[in-house]
Amino acid sequence: MTTMAGARSVAAFPARLMVAVALVAALALTLRYGFMQSDALLNLCATDTRDWRCAVRGMGPHLFMEERLGWLALAFAATAVLLRARALAMAAVLTGVAGMVLYAADQAAIAFLAGLWCLINRRGAVNRR
Repeated sequence: MTTMAGARSVAAFPARLMVAVALVAALALTLRYGFMQSDALLNLCATDTRDWRCAVRGMGPHLFMEERLGWLALAFAATAVLLRARALAMAAVLTGVAGMVLYAADQAAIAFLAGLWCLINRRGAVNRR
């Protein structure tokens, strides 16, 4: 039997996951549209490269090159499935969301779904006991 505190914790998990996914998506969208695709920032960085926003804009493409973020998400997902690790599944879901926004949708979408599957599968096993 589960206690009331345990039941509340399991019930609160999807809400915490949705908040975390929304936060990561907002950060990724800010990086993509606020820094990388901003025409105003393009003009600023063409004249003054000492601004911190130009430094972020200069480092951003390293996440996109060779779809590194998508491969990282896929590595988290594969490890989470093999080890049945909830933390790695959560990392796969969150990096998968970021990867889908930041130009690595192929691997990131698979990682996102595999991470969710791992989390759901684990919750189902807990609920069956």
